[in-house]
Amino acid sequence: MGQSFSARILAAALLVAPLIAHSAGLGKLTVHSALGQPLDAEIQVVAVQPGEADSISARLATTEAFRRAGVDFNPVLSGLHFTVEPHGGRPVIKITSDAPINEPFLDMLVELQWSNEHLVREYTFLLDPPGYTGMQAPSAMTMHKPAPSAAAPAAPHRVEEKPLAPPSAPSAMAPKGEQEYKVVKGDTLGRIARRNLPAGVSLNQMLIAIYRANPDAFIRKNINLVKAGAILDIPGQVDVAEVNADEADR
Repeated sequence: MGQSFSARILAAALLVAPLIAHSAGLGKLTVHSALGQPLDAEIQVVAVQPGEADSISARLATTEAFRRAGVDFNPVLSGLHFTVEPHGGRPVIKITSDAPINEPFLDMLVELQWSNEHLVREYTFLLDPPGYTGMQAPSAMTMHKPAPSAAAPAAPHRVEEKPLAPPSAPSAMAPKGEQEYKVVKGDTLGRIARRNLPAGVSLNQMLIAIYRANPDAFIRKNINLVKAGAILDIPGQVDVAEVNADEADR
């Protein structure tokens, strides 16, 4: 990607409506900015059919959509701008901000609308510090929502997708304080860490602490790829606090 910076996306796909082929969808997210810089990102719009391009629009999903998906709404997201632009013969969604983004970990629900249809997709990513050259491990969560008179759009291509238990299910996440947690399909390390985060430590410390306590629970030792079905030992506050905060941020 040259000098651009990649978002390491940490989510999986959720399909909550029937799918049909040959309809617009959201694909890969690419971030060209770094932590501490104004956001400069783009999302591919895939499988656009003739006549659909002119009707496509995109925006941040509503706070109600965040609530239904079980995703915390970060106020930083209110400063994002969404525009649909042509790029290489297909539309892309440009996402920018006027102010620097200083949150290394963000959950974002993007709503795509076209004709009489729309879909909502979650992108969860870590913003890399300037100069970071780590590997990207893409996946995504998609919530397809048909309009009253139309079926939901097809799943985007070239994106790893897995079914995810509904966020509202009581068994979807272990409560804080439990020492073990069984990973279900669609779980991300970020979501597990946030739900079990002890007081007095940072999210990044918790991410690293869980990874170090469970190295065999990750595909190819990649912190972004936690295995479904793995039993995680959830570190307590004392163990998490032993992780150097600066090292965790790096």
